[in-house]
Amino acid sequence: MSTARLTKHHGLGNDFLVLIDPEGPGCELTLDAVRHLAVRACDRRRGIGADGLLYGRLYGGVAVDGKVRHDRMFLFNADGSRLATAGWDNVVRVWRTDTSVMS
Repeated sequence: MSTARLTKHHGLGNDFLVLIDPEGPGCELTLDAVRHLAVRACDRRRGIGADGLLYGRLYGGVAVDGKVRHDRMFLFNADGSRLATAGWDNVVRVWRTDTSVMS
């Protein structure tokens, strides 16, 4: 069993929590569980505090069940809603920074 890695990043005035799935293919957290975590962790008074939580599943092109899987990312706002495409430029910057550290 691996330990999840949760980090905090800043990009152009926004701050994001980044959670990389530690187990890899087949052991992902459910998106509902991540949504609940986003609400609690992003709370600036009772949690860590952030504008949103980025959840990443790193597959690295590994074949799972006969299909090649690629990295996936999901972004939740602090209220638990999914982010619309309008804010993805900051998210991609944060994602690239965080995942390049892991390489």
